[in-house]
Amino acid sequence: MELLDLLNTTIINEEKNFKNPTNEIEWKISEIWSKVLNLNDISIDADFFKLGGNSLKMIRVHSLINIHFPSIITVQDLFDHRTIEELGKVITEKYGLVNKESIRTMKKIEF
Repeated sequence: MELLDLLNTTIINEEKNFKNPTNEIEWKISEIWSKVLNLNDISIDADFFKLGGNSLKMIRVHSLINIHFPSIITVQDLFDHRTIEELGKVITEKYGLVNKESIRTMKKIEF
């Protein structure tokens, strides 16, 4: 098998395994990654660094995510959770906790 055949086989296999974002958080992360990595159609199970990401691009991603989900994730979260799918779960979990805390605080203020 020639290198070109191997490359084409890899691309076809990756397309078969492509996973679209499943919720608003994953869609937003996907948009951010696409912008930072200058790529279209990123599978939610693709590793940020294997797509051409590096630590400087990761800082940019963190900055853009903080615009939409302020103070929810750390840069370390991005290094620990390198796929859109994993990162989406972390944001969902942490965002849920923040919202619950906000509701408790609001109720205390109302009383």
